[in-house]
Amino acid sequence: PLIGYILLFCGFFALSSVGTALDLQGKSVTPTMKSYWRQTAASLAILPMTIHSLRRDGLPKLSWKQWILFPLAAMAFGYMTTSFVVALSMTSLANTVVLANLTSLVIIIAKGVMGLPVLFLEGSGALIGVTGAVICSRDTTASNHDSIDVNDDSRALAGNIIALSASFGMAAYLVIAKSLRPRCDLFVFMFGIFFISSFLVLAFML
Repeated sequence: PLIGYILLFCGFFALSSVGTALDLQGKSVTPTMKSYWRQTAASLAILPMTIHSLRRDGLPKLSWKQWILFPLAAMAFGYMTTSFVVALSMTSLANTVVLANLTSLVIIIAKGVMGLPVLFLEGSGALIGVTGAVICSRDTTASNHDSIDVNDDSRALAGNIIALSASFGMAAYLVIAKSLRPRCDLFVFMFGIFFISSFLVLAFML
């Protein structure tokens, strides 16, 4: 349906612009604070819809194991967003965006390691992702933070590794969320993820 393509385009636009938006906040804001602001703003934005869903349907009916998985999903999501902005302060915007969005590649590799079948199109997409990551990794130019030495290859390498770890965080989040999301209203689920992860990031800052 048309609404699906509209949502896909909006998601693509938001994903491609978040790195630039975070980078424009400058060096005066710490990476963890940027992540905290992001989680808090997102939870406040969907709070009215969440309240409406809770008044209509009540709390999600989850087992105790699923309630335990909920904060784990929030932890994985919070790690992904925080490592993304930390990497953004250490390496280039291009490297951060590409390496932090190799989630599909991580999942495909995991499927191969576990002996699960990998489709040809999945493998082709993973190959394209690796090629793009290699090309972008040749760019050692840092982000717009004036305090970063653009010739500090070791710092850029550490930033690349942290950005790549964000893909693993997102992969863990998606695996957990796959079992939880069908049992929860969309707004209730996402509010819980944003709300819990914001407190986890705040605890990390303290």
